[in-house]
Amino acid sequence: MTEFTPPKFQKKGFHCPYCGMFAHMAWRVLLWEKVGRPHADLGSEISAAECAGCSRCSYWWRDKRTKEQGILVHPVVNMGRLPHPDMPESVCADYEEARAIANSSSRAVAGLLRLALQKLVEEVGGQDKNLNTAIGQLVSQGQGDRI
Repeated sequence: MTEFTPPKFQKKGFHCPYCGMFAHMAWRVLLWEKVGRPHADLGSEISAAECAGCSRCSYWWRDKRTKEQGILVHPVVNMGRLPHPDMPESVCADYEEARAIANSSSRAVAGLLRLALQKLVEEVGGQDKNLNTAIGQLVSQGQGDRI
């Protein structure tokens, strides 16, 4: 099984947000807005990555003034791996919510994943309210591989 490779700006290959296949991506700049001096390499751009598998394009925006990586603007995709089939429903809902907002707020994702981990630890028998202590107890009981 191929490791999931999330979409990333200007990466030559990743798992397509449309067809889900790992494929080569052909990049092209669609719109370039120049800002500043005539020869300055500043401004913003909209680029497209065309999937070699399904021929559909994902669209990316970046502001070259801030030197940030491009941001996937369409389609909106759930990032990360699918939940494990054995994941409890109470944990799965928080995990799926984290996947759904991964492109929007890394801080919110971290909070949701911590909540999901707390619920999972409780599901497999963690007794302490302190997450670190509960995980330590499970590991000392030989249950570290269950979480």
